[in-house]
Amino acid sequence: MARLVGTIHRYTGNSREIKPHVGQRDVATGVELAVGDLPIGSTFYEEDTGDQYGYTGEGWELDPSTALIRSMTATLDKRVNMLVEESLKQTSILERIIEDIP
Repeated sequence: MARLVGTIHRYTGNSREIKPHVGQRDVATGVELAVGDLPIGSTFYEEDTGDQYGYTGEGWELDPSTALIRSMTATLDKRVNMLVEESLKQTSILERIIEDIP
């Protein structure tokens, strides 16, 4: 039979907050977080950035899906900017052509 070996904790906050860590004092209870209070696989969601972090047992790392979304967004931004620039060039050419028509 399967045994429960731990449960992850899910945290939310903003990017300026210090993420939970062993030895940190809980503001509400005054109790320090112990190793068992912060299981590997726990998550922290930054409400202001949308970034998701996972706890590795040694620290918080950006979730791979969040890193992928960042990369895809940056690529999309570059491509949209290229299209906008090309559109502006084409518009400028058309305006000059129209000016030359008697």
